[in-house]
Amino acid sequence: MSRLPRLVALLELDAEPSVEFIESMRAQLFSELVHSGTEQGSSTVLGAGALDVDEHPVVSVTSAESKSRRVHVLLGAAAVLVLIAALAVVLLTRRPAIDTSHDAQIAERALVPVESFGDGWSISHDYDEYTTRVGADVAASVPSCAPFVDYVFDSQRRDARASQMRYQTPRSFTLWDFVSVFPSESAASLAMDKIAEPAFQDCFTTYLEAATPVISPGEASTSEVVDTPPLLEHGDRQIAITTMNTYQTPNGPVPITSINVFIQIDRAIVYVNPVPDFHADTDSHSSVEIAMSRATESLRAALGG
Repeated sequence: MSRLPRLVALLELDAEPSVEFIESMRAQLFSELVHSGTEQGSSTVLGAGALDVDEHPVVSVTSAESKSRRVHVLLGAAAVLVLIAALAVVLLTRRPAIDTSHDAQIAERALVPVESFGDGWSISHDYDEYTTRVGADVAASVPSCAPFVDYVFDSQRRDARASQMRYQTPRSFTLWDFVSVFPSESAASLAMDKIAEPAFQDCFTTYLEAATPVISPGEASTSEVVDTPPLLEHGDRQIAITTMNTYQTPNGPVPITSINVFIQIDRAIVYVNPVPDFHADTDSHSSVEIAMSRATESLRAALGG
């Protein structure tokens, strides 16, 4: 077999080659490349009376052309060995295919068990009809959200599994917990990249305003981005967008600050929107840190399981 077909065969293998196979290929290629260039590398010149070895020793003469050929062959061999070594690294570190058949169950398991929040928390079913898919439809109606609908929201074109839960806090505020499980870490990272784009903030505030009358018919609200306070870091990547949401009520406007946090762990993203309480937001007893840490722990456990 010539050298080129061996390389092509190695590149087209469906199964991962063993370390022993790669080492064998490396040795064979090196042997062929070196020996093919050194079979004709020198000649001998015998003086008069050459039959008398003691009087006329053999003199070895190597031509400049054969030296050059040998250098080129050795350089070629080195290049091929580097290629084989690089290919071996790629093949031996290739990650196995991800089983996505249970992603819907993972998304459900990642929702925070209400008892882990502590006393006074409860699950609210007031707005169960506002599903993640309905939220995506609302986002699709917002022009500024067009670049983000198929990445951040649960659009029909997005390849991810989603779940949600709504909780009632001890202070009667609402906490949403949305989980999205993507088919790969790169897909989840792309969604986080879209969330990190400055233009997403305008999309998000307009989306919140459009969502209010859908969640609560007859109500209206306005939202604007404000500075995010110091937060503890969670997961592999974290993005927080703090909004001041002003709700119009019969008794006048009611402003409520929400810290909207997106946390990525491997190939999944969890979103929570806690309302700050009287604790510092970095305090482990604060509503913000409780929501973030519990959501992170639950998602990590679901992915691990």
